[in-house]
Amino acid sequence: MKIAVVDDDKAICEAIAQLIKNQESEAEVCQFSSGKEMLETGENFAISFLDIAMEEMSGLELAGKLRQEQERKGWVKSILIFITGYREYMEEAFDVNAFHYLVKPIDEEKFSKVFRRAWKEVSALEEQSKKYIVIKNSGTQQKIYLKDIYYIESSNKKVIYHTKNGRFDTYGKMEELEKELGNAFYRCHRCYLVNMEKICAYSADTIQVVGGDELILAQKKYTDFVKRYMRYAKELSMFEMLFPVFMYFIDSILSVIYTWSFQEGRYRKKIVFVVWSIVCFFIQIAIFEMLNSRFSVNEVARIILNICILLFMQFLFFKKDIQKQFFIAFSFVAGKETVKYIVSVFSIAFTGLWNKTFDIILAKSESNTLDKLYSWEDISLAVIVIICVLFYAFLLSVYLLLISKKFVRKDYLLQTHENVFLILPCIATLCISITIKMMIISVENGMTVIVYDSVPTTKFWIPVICVLLLFTIIASVILFQKLVQYNEEAVKRAILENQVRQMQKEIEEIQDIYTDMRGLRHDMRSHLSNISLYVKTIIGTDSEELKSYIGKMEETVSRLDFIYQTGNPITDIIIHQKSQEAQKKKIQFDVDFIFPSKQKIDAYDVGVVLDNALENAIEACCEVEGEKSIYLHAFVKGNLFFIEIENSYSGKVVFDVETRLPVSHKKDAKLHGLGISNIQRCAKKYMGDIDIVLSDTGNKKRFNLTIMMYGKISHP
Repeated sequence: MKIAVVDDDKAICEAIAQLIKNQESEAEVCQFSSGKEMLETGENFAISFLDIAMEEMSGLELAGKLRQEQERKGWVKSILIFITGYREYMEEAFDVNAFHYLVKPIDEEKFSKVFRRAWKEVSALEEQSKKYIVIKNSGTQQKIYLKDIYYIESSNKKVIYHTKNGRFDTYGKMEELEKELGNAFYRCHRCYLVNMEKICAYSADTIQVVGGDELILAQKKYTDFVKRYMRYAKELSMFEMLFPVFMYFIDSILSVIYTWSFQEGRYRKKIVFVVWSIVCFFIQIAIFEMLNSRFSVNEVARIILNICILLFMQFLFFKKDIQKQFFIAFSFVAGKETVKYIVSVFSIAFTGLWNKTFDIILAKSESNTLDKLYSWEDISLAVIVIICVLFYAFLLSVYLLLISKKFVRKDYLLQTHENVFLILPCIATLCISITIKMMIISVENGMTVIVYDSVPTTKFWIPVICVLLLFTIIASVILFQKLVQYNEEAVKRAILENQVRQMQKEIEEIQDIYTDMRGLRHDMRSHLSNISLYVKTIIGTDSEELKSYIGKMEETVSRLDFIYQTGNPITDIIIHQKSQEAQKKKIQFDVDFIFPSKQKIDAYDVGVVLDNALENAIEACCEVEGEKSIYLHAFVKGNLFFIEIENSYSGKVVFDVETRLPVSHKKDAKLHGLGISNIQRCAKKYMGDIDIVLSDTGNKKRFNLTIMMYGKISHP
């Protein structure tokens, strides 16, 4: 690429040439001490740095002659950058379509920024030169390169292409052409589409193009034209270039928060958050920006890379849980990709609204210098980018929060088929997002076509589809949780039924033994009384030794009696068994229990409640050091039957978020955490429920469980 530097000060000329070389070492820089010397070369330089205040010919005069020469020979309009120590020339510089205006002494940083924009613009022009459009002309297909088109005119249902190779007539519609050609062309009037690259001058009501033709500029379009023309002449703003960087930063932060809500970290939370965010951010920059600058990364590869990055990060910072890690990676990437399309439509709508404000500001401004217009444009883009980034962060956060909240059983170990059930909606969403991307952006005849322009209704339907896709993923999580809960309920129900059947069998056997024991106990006491009387009669006196022996035998027989008489043999047996177990473990066991015989409550259901509740109470007391006790109390109030079990405990009681019931701290919690659930199930069978109260007074912790059962009183 050839670059010209024109300045009558040799030192400044060499300094600018060096600055250019520092930016692009491969650039061919030609230095000239006057405008005449440059014109004599007869070359069209891609970029020209022109000093304004020169003796023989000013930079403004030189710029005018260059534009005339480019117009006459049909050359590509070069980029002109003025360098001077006088700010009053800004307006004149803008009149000759200058790319920028640098004031002496030249700031190296500002020079670098302007030069990079100019270099990028030239590269874009070279790319633009490859684009073409195909028309029908005189019954044949005619390929016309966009770089050769000066302007397009509509006349009597015909479309006339004015090019450097002549005129070409065909049938067509200006509306369709305007959408097809994109931002490289501007519709300055209902009858004209002008190539932005071929504009050499303009006024309040006309636009002059290469070749000398003047086109009408609609008065109401002047403000929009100035803004569009300025926009066309400059590179992406800093905020546009930083937009993907902001997105990577947000993705890094939200991904670690989302992952932490599901998994247990290998390191402390703060360390994981900081290191994960930094590492993940730079990995994305390295892959999607640096790598993509050298190799074209398609949509499918980009999504796969995103998933792999998340899996890799989880492997580094979190404990192994492969099934759940796959779900986290797929659900996050699916949500991220889908939210992007919602934001893209939002950005279009917001940009349109903001541009109206920008138009008002531009129209009311009395003087619009190049630097001033650029500043206004940068502010406009900064606002749009910031709003879009914040909206993206908000939507993605809401989506991830909903999944995290609805996935209640985060401790649940996913099976492979369950994980497939959860991941399939995510894969479907990703496939649809790829399809949406292919639908939104396509290339026809070398031109980029945006579906939003050709089919405006997609601005409504694409966000709707994306929202439905996100809710599909959330709905699958909710459904999965319901299925897990249903399966667990089924397991608990089966265990309870088995427990009841086993208890019925045991109680029936114990009842038989109890009946036999009652008869045996009566006979043994009668025999002992007779033996005592017989010995006394024969010996004639009481023997202390014999008396003690017979007393011990009577005590042994007495043990066959149940200590607690509740009014029902089933509850007698259960309470007796649990009291004997508590006694062995040195637990104080107090009972105040009477079975509600007048109420229609099955003794077996009461037995299930007592068996589970007292078993849990004994287990809790075993973990207590020092004094430990259990208190069983029951009372009737109207049609309501209350059972209250209070016991000592130690440590911390953790309640399940969903069921609000205590969670077992044993290794196999799924098998051991059913006692309270079974008690609650029995209570609800009688239109009742349970209530748990924890108290901590000093070193004494008490666990109070109250069971309420409704039993209609039966009248004899």
